Amino acid sequence: MTGYPVTPEDLGVTPIRRLTLAAALAAAVGTGVFYSWSAMVMPAIERLPTETGVATMKELNAAAPAPYSVVALITTGLCVIAVVGVLRNPARCADRVVVIAGAAAYFVAAIVVTFTLNVPLSYSIDQLAETDHAGWVGLCRNWMWANHVRTFGCAAATALLALGALRSRR
Repeated sequence: MTGYPVTPEDLGVTPIRRLTLAAALAAAVGTGVFYSWSAMVMPAIERLPTETGVATMKELNAAAPAPYSVVALITTGLCVIAVVGVLRNPARCADRVVVIAGAAAYFVAAIVVTFTLNVPLSYSIDQLAETDHAGWVGLCRNWMWANHVRTFGCAAATALLALGALRSRR
């Protein structure tokens, strides 16, 4: 330290550490959103009569691609990509492998699983007849399984990104 005023860099809070912590925080928010669906929203919808459950899920699917939710999902993805881009220089982070693993976990869990499993399953639910009990049960179980993957993947991403940020040298 050089004296006063103390800069964030003097305390070890470097730009890469800030970016990695921001990515960890954003991944934590995603974890919370996905967890709420797994722990509360979907179990409540499953307890409804089939017609009501299907109709409710169709309404939720219509509301899901709201700009703020898509921006949050994609912005976090861009943030983790930026972290990986900065980490091409091995001197930037003591645990660059940990941070890259966290970024990959977020990308796979939040982006790949969402767009390859949850979105197509949601489209299938939108096409489902509200009286198709067997179809509803199967789609609901598959959607929940994919959502659990998103939840645990984002939780792992949060932990890995935070660990990497806290252990970074510069």
